[in-house]
Amino acid sequence: MQDELYFPAQAFTLCHYSMMALTDKLRKSYNLRTLLALSQPKSGGIILLDMCKWSAFLLFLLSLAACASGSARAVTLVADGETRTLATEALTIRDLLAEAGVALDENDRVAPVEPTFVEDGMTVRVIRVETRTETEQREIPFERQIVRDASIPAGETRLLEPGVAGIEELTYRITVEDGVEVERRLVRQVTLQEPHSELILTGAQAELEPIVITGTVAYIANRNAWAMQTTSPNQRRLTHAGDLDGRVFALSPDGAYLLFTRVATETGETAPLNGLWMMDTATADAEPIRLEAESVLWAEWAPECRGAPTGSDCRIAYSTGAPAEGNPGWRAENDLWIGRPRARDGRLLGLRRIVDSSAGGAYGWWGAAYAWSPNGSSLAYARAEEVGIILAHNGAQTLLAQFPAYRTYAPWVWTPTVSWSPEGRFVAAALHGPPPAGEAPEDSPVFDVWALAADGTITAELASEAGMWAAPVYAPDEGYIAFGHARSPYVSQTSGYDLYVMDRDGSDRRRIFPPQDEIGLEYPEIAWGPEGDRLIVVYQGNLYLIQLPDGEVHQLTTEGGVTAVRWQGR
Repeated sequence: MQDELYFPAQAFTLCHYSMMALTDKLRKSYNLRTLLALSQPKSGGIILLDMCKWSAFLLFLLSLAACASGSARAVTLVADGETRTLATEALTIRDLLAEAGVALDENDRVAPVEPTFVEDGMTVRVIRVETRTETEQREIPFERQIVRDASIPAGETRLLEPGVAGIEELTYRITVEDGVEVERRLVRQVTLQEPHSELILTGAQAELEPIVITGTVAYIANRNAWAMQTTSPNQRRLTHAGDLDGRVFALSPDGAYLLFTRVATETGETAPLNGLWMMDTATADAEPIRLEAESVLWAEWAPECRGAPTGSDCRIAYSTGAPAEGNPGWRAENDLWIGRPRARDGRLLGLRRIVDSSAGGAYGWWGAAYAWSPNGSSLAYARAEEVGIILAHNGAQTLLAQFPAYRTYAPWVWTPTVSWSPEGRFVAAALHGPPPAGEAPEDSPVFDVWALAADGTITAELASEAGMWAAPVYAPDEGYIAFGHARSPYVSQTSGYDLYVMDRDGSDRRRIFPPQDEIGLEYPEIAWGPEGDRLIVVYQGNLYLIQLPDGEVHQLTTEGGVTAVRWQGR
């Protein structure tokens, strides 16, 4: 072993340079891995060759290559639409192509591949590969929406809005081999114009008994505003875009104008929650008018508003919020504004803020409910933990009732609704009551209906354990209070509700709707008629009129989708 590893300096230098030269030449023509494989013994163990023996071995292989290169081989070359038969002494396909003057770019392919040794009789094919992009525009078909419309007789249809096809731009990467497309891959798709659905109205006017309607009934159905006037079959769609968000929906005291909020068309970080709009309910094809207020959480006409608002004879009050990430999607400002709308251009004249923005307490981010007093001098308010009065001229607040805020364990907040008695002495509301079985006050399942004197002198419980959605409402003539009563009062959040009426002192309480064997109301969404002897309730997506005192019920709509109702005027 020592003899095999011992080299004089001169021998080492000679062998070193011989090896470098030979391996460089062989590297260009042979696969080095193949040479190494040939140098391995077939029996176990590795034989350590000395440098000169390795050089000799390489010289032997090179001599074989030289002998091989000395004989010409016939090769068929197919390239650029031409087939040639060549006699060549090239060692590899790469050498053959260079000899034939065939150049390749980075996308071209060769079969067999370039490092392959040339063999007699083989066929070499050069495949020219080209890639390019192509862009085309394509039509996006519009959808067809069919909407049931109670203003159209059953069996008839009407085209409300024609459909408009959209346009999209498609970009493809195309691969072509020898002039033939072999692959088309979509790499980009951009919508240039959104399609707009075709809207077809289909008749849903059922053979319901006509009912005389005094004043104006306004309601939201499938996120559009509707009006019902004179008689119940006379139902007219006021808006068509299906974009009412339901936060604000209020009729002026004479029923002539509707106040409502629509989803904002603006987008981006500075986009508002919604926009505040008003429109004439009596004029056919009246256009909605956008008011100078955005991100509105609550709004209502003052009681003096009658006739067309001119900016001098009518007020509205409203409260705002701001968009926020996460649920519920907004943060209340807990402010209160009063202004006078002008119908011709939507200006709010004399606009002033009577309550400044504030956190509003632990649950103030949700906001509050409000209601104008009958004489327009103040507004009742309700928050998660209190009910009180706000003076309209200076924003001074008086607390009427305080209670523990209900802990929902969810990203929403329970707040009561407030309703004024017709003469303005009392405010009715559902208040969070004390726990019945030692629970924490915030977890109490009890909600009772109370009457609170506006001057703070009297409080009276009218109905116990009615449920969180009791929502009591005074009738206009001082005769009745309507409210919801949960069928399961201790789980009133998800319980069905029955609609009850009672006298103002809480006596003569009786259930009037729905029938006992029918499912309960999800929420007592009701509107008293102007005379106080009839009311309309939303049930299973339709409107039902209830006549008092006998409780006779008449169905008013059949198309479904109703979520809110208001009734004003005489």
